[in-house]
Amino acid sequence: MGAFSPSQLSYSYPDLINPSFIAMEEYAARVIDEYTEIDNRLREKIKQASPGELIAKFYPFANSEQVNTIIRYLVYTFVIEDTYSMLPFNILQDKCKRVNSFISENIVQQNDEMVIKQLNRCLQDTEKLHASPQWLARFKKHNHEFIDSILTETTYYKEGIPIRYPSIEECIKYREDQVAGYPFIDYVDLTLDTALPEMVFQHPHIQRLWKLIIHFIIYVNDLYSIEKDIYNKEIMNVSLVIQHIEKCSLEEAQFKTLQMHNEALEEFERLCSSLPDFGKYNDQVNIYIERLQLVVQGNLSWHKMSRRYFEYR
Repeated sequence: MGAFSPSQLSYSYPDLINPSFIAMEEYAARVIDEYTEIDNRLREKIKQASPGELIAKFYPFANSEQVNTIIRYLVYTFVIEDTYSMLPFNILQDKCKRVNSFISENIVQQNDEMVIKQLNRCLQDTEKLHASPQWLARFKKHNHEFIDSILTETTYYKEGIPIRYPSIEECIKYREDQVAGYPFIDYVDLTLDTALPEMVFQHPHIQRLWKLIIHFIIYVNDLYSIEKDIYNKEIMNVSLVIQHIEKCSLEEAQFKTLQMHNEALEEFERLCSSLPDFGKYNDQVNIYIERLQLVVQGNLSWHKMSRRYFEYR
């Protein structure tokens, strides 16, 4: 079987990058510096993760107005992930409640934190990107799920120490929301030259493709971030859960995660090659599927080069 390496993950999709990626990274740095509430060390850490390059790989054909909005949203998710996870439960609960309230009501209060002000900017920008009411409702739903997942994770810890493990299925279900992948799939819609009707996105075939993409994001992230999660005593990592449940070595658990990834990839490719008949939208749906595949490839390519996890290796 040989030694495990994340390099064993691979796709056959184009590995593209937006030609404006340098300007995108510079813009990401400016957005990060708007978070004056967090210390400079953390701001620099987020910059080193190359958020601009991630978005450049996700959306190589998007224009500057589109990518700037998405970069702002990505930075928001990084800040939430890197700051909320460290909070005592009562404070975390209050913060999550406030963010969820804002997502529902879209009203900024005078004493709101920067994360809410930044999310508000993202929502305001969707109007310029011609988002439909259906798109906005979907985007808000996915944001509620992301915030709720942060609270869910606390039930597995006490004072920062793991007290129980989820099942493998529970871990994946939790991670589906926690990786905040669905909003970035939502953004793919807004980068298309021609808008697709909501009935395309609600089709079970497309919804299944979405879920598989989220699973790719989970598996890739968990294999590349394993050292970080071990160092921080985090348990919401598919490989670590497999190791605990099946009482196997870490390397065996990583190979099991790779196997799960590859099985999902086989299904994904099968579904991509057998799309339903969407009538007059068939050509546009084919382009949409190609854009989703770019997200899949872009996620892996970014993990290979991002410094977000390098310090733990």
